[in-house]
Amino acid sequence: MEDRSKIHFSYAIAILLAVIVVLISVEWSKVSGLIEYITFALTLSSLILAILAIIYSMVSNSSFNDIIQRLNTSSGHLEHTSKGIDESNRILLEEIKKIPNAIELVDRNILSTQNMIENLSPSKLTETREESEVSKEISSKVVEGFVEESSIRGLQALYCLVLSNKTKTAFAWKEICEEVPSLKNSEQYLMAYYIAAKALGLLNVDYDGKFRIIVEEVHSVLLGSVEVILEKKLEEAAKESIERQATYKECINEEEMELWLRNLTEIKEYFGVIV
Repeated sequence: MEDRSKIHFSYAIAILLAVIVVLISVEWSKVSGLIEYITFALTLSSLILAILAIIYSMVSNSSFNDIIQRLNTSSGHLEHTSKGIDESNRILLEEIKKIPNAIELVDRNILSTQNMIENLSPSKLTETREESEVSKEISSKVVEGFVEESSIRGLQALYCLVLSNKTKTAFAWKEICEEVPSLKNSEQYLMAYYIAAKALGLLNVDYDGKFRIIVEEVHSVLLGSVEVILEKKLEEAAKESIERQATYKECINEEEMELWLRNLTEIKEYFGVIV
């Protein structure tokens, strides 16, 4: 029943459409130039569709070219990366091949060192010890000559370093020159002498948190002779000053003389040594 109704409905629609087409044709047949209008409309629509097709093809080609360009670039990057990986692998393999040779060389050096140690006889060790003692003796003589030829200011610098080592007291040249009258305006000279003594290997130093000097080790010659030689040279300088002033009949400046004689005392007091 439903199938028949659908068939009748289709027939009715088809008949109505045919009647409408006939009526339109009859009605529009009276219009002059209808065919030309229709032809022109069809031509214009075809032209518009053709232009749209051309534009679409151009846009599509441009996008396609961009995609191809990106693919080519990515391919180049992948190729470059692949070559880099291959080169790294080659270098790594070469370095791995060198490892056995390096291990063999280390083994040979160890064996050579062991043979040298085994070949050292007691007599050779004794000769080496005697040579070391001779070098120390020569070094001591050089240090003694250095101390003997030092100026009073230089001896004062060495004496400060010796007392710093004995008392384990940190100090700075600027501070000690400000607090010890006999060392006033001598900071640069004392520091230069300190640098020279350190360069000669006469002492080992460290620095505290305020960059003050801490003398950890001093040559034995300095420990035993600096104070004696400094005291001797101060006495000689005081005598020369007295004789010079007496020769020229000058008035002896008692403060100046006292300053000469108080050199050792002032330095000891700075480092807390009981006088």
